[in-house]
Parts: sequence; structure tokens; C-alpha cells
Amino acid sequence: MRILITGHAGFKGGWLVLLAEAMGHEVGGFGLSRTAGPSLYEVARVREHLAFEACEDVTDLVALREALRAFGPDMVMHLAARAILKESDLSPLGTIRTNVVGTASVLETVRRDPGVRGALIVTTDKVYRNDGRREHYSEGDELGGLDTYGASKAAAELLVDSYRHSYGLNLATARSGNVIGGGDWGPKRLIPACLDAFSRGLKPIIYDATRPFLHVLDTLRGYLTLAERMHDNPNLARAYNFGPKEDTPLYRVANYIAARMGGEYQRAGSPPGETQWLALDSTRARNILGWQPLWDIEEALDRTVDWFRTWKSGGDMELVTLEQIEDHCAEAAREQECVA
Repeated sequence: MRILITGHAGFKGGWLVLLAEAMGHEVGGFGLSRTAGPSLYEVARVREHLAFEACEDVTDLVALREALRAFGPDMVMHLAARAILKESDLSPLGTIRTNVVGTASVLETVRRDPGVRGALIVTTDKVYRNDGRREHYSEGDELGGLDTYGASKAAAELLVDSYRHSYGLNLATARSGNVIGGGDWGPKRLIPACLDAFSRGLKPIIYDATRPFLHVLDTLRGYLTLAERMHDNPNLARAYNFGPKEDTPLYRVANYIAARMGGEYQRAGSPPGETQWLALDSTRARNILGWQPLWDIEEALDRTVDWFRTWKSGGDMELVTLEQIEDHCAEAAREQECVA
């Protein structure tokens, strides 16, 4: 396929560019470039793997139309978003503009371009109305959003649903668990925060919470599988959860990193402003797409820590990133052969 990825300069977007190319797709990027601080886009030389790039705001409808006209994709994968929960609460209007208006711009552009066969809109596991019950949320559960980020993504889900039914568009949404992997320097992210604290002899605060952690490559392989299947079968267009086989308490993640890095942390109560428990039911993705995560939490953490250690020592991060992608694709191929 020819895939246009919005948010290609972000953490997940950069990995998606490289994975999609490795899987034989031609990839274009649309979104604001990253300039402050390190980024996967820079250290893994993501730009060199793009057939097309437009560094524009996703809310700019004219720029989006021009990009689709210039690149001519048959599938759009929309990842551009404001994704940091705390930052979203501090800037609610900016978050709503990017996450809601930006999604509407993508949908409207796709609606007006007959060459685009479909679009995958990435949202989040935070779209569900989390009432504190210790159950796995499935795609039919009620949408909600107790914070600006979750509410904006739930609104995006409603927009996708309305465009799908009103205009007969081939649209799906992907709701992923907490994604981890090398190249995520997002503020307040658990693993980068632990790595930084342990390297400086500090004791980070780890809250009593459980999250659906999985490696970025498992998540993105799910997204690409869905996009590929939608390309040929619009009847598959709907919402899909992508979560791990086993949900993980935050302290278990901290334990594993501390054991590898040498460090200590402080345990605290429930995370302020966030739910204590969040888990996803991925039965639909497993049954319809044949998707399941390949790397358990230990493997995912090992790959993440190894990536950051190599970066810290001045290694070739493009090579390291592509090697992890090659390993993951090879394992996925073996898994498929076993199933067959």
C-alpha cells in the first residue's frame, strides 16, 4: 500500500514508518516536525525512510488536501495527537483542537479524496468510561473520558463513527494499551523516568496502578494488519482493542528496570487524577485479525532498556531500531507458520 501517516515524527509514528517500510509499504509522513530534545525521528533517521513528507499542522485542511494530492495514498493512518495526559489537562483547548478538530480534518479530507480507500484512526485505551471496576474493557463498552485527553479521544471515536455511517467511508479506530519501546522521551513516561532516575542515583515515585503495557512493535503490527485487511475488505472497519495478554502493575516494571540498572524507588498510593486499574479485552483483534502480542513484558522491557542504553553510549540508533524490527517481523513470520 501507499500509506500516509500523520504524526510520523512522534514516537509511535516513527516506529510505524520504519515498520511499514520493512513490511513492503511505501510511506509518506504528515505532521509537525520535532525540534526540542531528542526524538526517534532524529536519532533513527526516520526522514530517510519516507517517500514523501509534509511538515504541517494536522488541523490545516488545505495542507492535508495538498498532501494527499501530492502523495496519492490509498490508506491514511492517523496518529497525530496531543498524547500526554498532564499536558492535556494544562492546555485543554489545544488538546481538543489537535485531537478532535485534527481528526475531523483527516476525515473530511479522506471523504473528499476518491483515491483513498480507507483510514485508520488511532485513539487510546483511555476512551472508555472507567468506573473503577477491575474488568477488561471491550469495544462495545461505554465511551467516556474523565480527563481532557480521554474525552478528546472519545470525541474522535464518535466522529469516526458518524463519518462511517453518514458517508459510507472505510474507517476503523485502534485503541491501544500503554505502549513502551526505545525512543520515547515523553515527559512523565514511566520507563524513561525510571531510567533517568536510576542513572542519577535517584528514587522515582511509583504509584499503585496496573496498566496494559505492550511493546510498540506489537501494537503497530496490529495497526498495520488492520489497515491491510481493511484495504481489501471494508466490512472489517470498526473499533479494535490492542492490549497485552497480561496486565502489569507499575511497580513490577520498576522492579525489572531497577534489577537491570541498579536502583531503588519509592512506592505510593493511587496515581493522582488517574484510574488505578485499566485493562483491555483484545478478543476482536485476535479472532478477526489473527493478532496477538509476541513479546511479553520482560522481553518488551529488555528491548526498551537495551535501546536506551545503546543510545546513551552513542550507538547507531537507526541500525538498532531496524534490527529490533527485523527480529519482531521474523518472530511474527514463525508464529504465522506455526498457526498455519
